[in-house]
Amino acid sequence: MTSFQAHKKIDEEKQLAALNKMKTLATLLLLSMAVLFIASYRLEKIYPHVGALRAFSEAAMVGALADWFAVVALFKHPLYLPIPHTAIIQKHKDRFGQNLATFIKNNFLARATLEKKLQSLDVTAWIGEMLSDKKKMSRIAVTFSEYLISFLKQFDDREIKTLATDLVFNNLQKIRASSLCGDILALMMKRDRHQALLDEALVTTARILEANKDTFRGKTGNKNAWWIPGFIDEIISNKMLDKMTETLSDIHDNRGHELRKRFDAVTRDFINKLKHSDDFIERVNALGTEFLADPVVRIYWEDFWSGIKVKLMNGLQDSSSELRDHVEKGLLLVGKRLMENPSAREGLNRWIHITLVDFAEEYVDNIISIISDTVQQWDARQTSQTIELYVGKDLQWIRINGTIVGGLVGLIIYIFTVSFN
Repeated sequence: MTSFQAHKKIDEEKQLAALNKMKTLATLLLLSMAVLFIASYRLEKIYPHVGALRAFSEAAMVGALADWFAVVALFKHPLYLPIPHTAIIQKHKDRFGQNLATFIKNNFLARATLEKKLQSLDVTAWIGEMLSDKKKMSRIAVTFSEYLISFLKQFDDREIKTLATDLVFNNLQKIRASSLCGDILALMMKRDRHQALLDEALVTTARILEANKDTFRGKTGNKNAWWIPGFIDEIISNKMLDKMTETLSDIHDNRGHELRKRFDAVTRDFINKLKHSDDFIERVNALGTEFLADPVVRIYWEDFWSGIKVKLMNGLQDSSSELRDHVEKGLLLVGKRLMENPSAREGLNRWIHITLVDFAEEYVDNIISIISDTVQQWDARQTSQTIELYVGKDLQWIRINGTIVGGLVGLIIYIFTVSFN
C-alpha cells in the first residue's frame, strides 16, 4: 500500500466514524421524540397542558421522518423499497458528473474568472522568493535530482539511447546545413569575427614554420642543383623562411592588407553560394545527410549519450558533486535575479498569465472531460457510498434541524388552535 493509499484509508475511516456518530445522534433524537409523544399522549388526559408536548413531539417525529427520507433518498432506496425518485445519485450519476464539469467550466475556468484571479497573483515573486532561500532551494534541488534519477531509471539504457539518438538525428536532418552555415558565417563577418579566424591561422602557420625550420631547409635544399654549395642552400632556405614569416607578420599586423580584402571577398562569395547556389546547397546538404547516415557516427553518438547519462546520474546522486553544486547555484542566481528585477518579474508574470489563460481556454473541454469521464467509469453504488461518506455527516443536520423545526411548527399550530377554541 502506497503512502497516498494509507492516508486515504485513514481519512475515510475518520469520515465514516464521524458519519455514524451523526446518524446515531439524529436517530436518538427521533427516538426521544417518540418516547416523549407516547408519554405525553398518555398524560394529556390527566394533565391537559401536556398536550403542547404531545403536539411538539408528534410534529417533531413527522419532521424527523420526512427529512430522514429526503436524506436517504439521495443515496439509496429508503428501507430498500424501489420508491420512485429515490437513490437519486445512483440513478443520475453520469448526469451529475456532466453537470459538475459544466459548473466548473463556467465558474472556475472561464477566461474572465482566470484573468481576474491571475492578475492578483505574483507567480514569479513567489518563485524568486523560494529559489533565493538557500534552504528551500536545496530541498528543491534534491527533489528535482531524485525525480530526474527516477525518470532515467524507468527506461532501459538501450531504449534511451535509441530515443535520444533518433530525436537528435531526425532534427539534425531537418536542418538545412548550407543555409545555417551561411547565416553563421554572415553573422561572423558582420562582427568581423572571420578576420580573427584568419589571425589565428596566420599565427599557427608562423609557429609551424618556426618549429619545423630544419625540415623545411632539408626539403628546399634537396631541390637545388648538385653543383650549388651547401651554405648557399642554407642562405636561400633562410631567406625563404624569413620572407614567409615576414609576409605572415605583415598580413597579421596590417588590417588593410590586400590578402585580407581577398579573404573578405572569398568569404562573401562562399556565403552567397551557401545561401543561394542550388547546386552548392544540394552538395553541402548531401554531405550532411551522408555524414549523419554513417553507422559509425550513430554508434559514436550512442556511446556519447551513455557517457552523459552515467555522469549525469552520478552527479545527481552525489550531494557534494560539481553538478549538484552548479544546479543549486544556478537556482539561487535565478531567484536572486527575479527578486532584484521587478520589470523582469512583471514581464514573466504577464507571459505566464497569458499562457495559462490561453491554454485553459483552448483545452477547457478536454480538462473538464476528465471529470465527466471519470464519474462515468465509477460504480453507481460505490459512488453513492463515497459521496455519502464525505458529505453525509453534514446532511444529518438536516434530520436534526427537521426534528426541532417540525416540533416547533407543531407547537405553534397547537397554541394557535387552542387559542381560538
